[in-house]
Amino acid sequence: MGVNRCSRNGCENIMCDTYIPAVGLICNNCQEEFKRFSGISMYTEEDLIEELKLFMDMEKEEEKEINEEYIQRFFERHTN
Repeated sequence: MGVNRCSRNGCENIMCDTYIPAVGLICNNCQEEFKRFSGISMYTEEDLIEELKLFMDMEKEEEKEINEEYIQRFFERHTN
């Protein structure tokens, strides 16, 4: 694994070992997010690369810690 920065817009990860020539470096976190983002299971390789290019141009939002207790209280306030 090299010390190379992810090519995704706004991603700060530097431990990327996946390189796609038409796209660039992509970290494991962005790979996982892309899997959830794409939502389609049937792609040709060319389609996948085009979809990945669009994804990589999207600004990565900061990952926020989820406060499960706060969310649980939210649901409890809205439950009869």
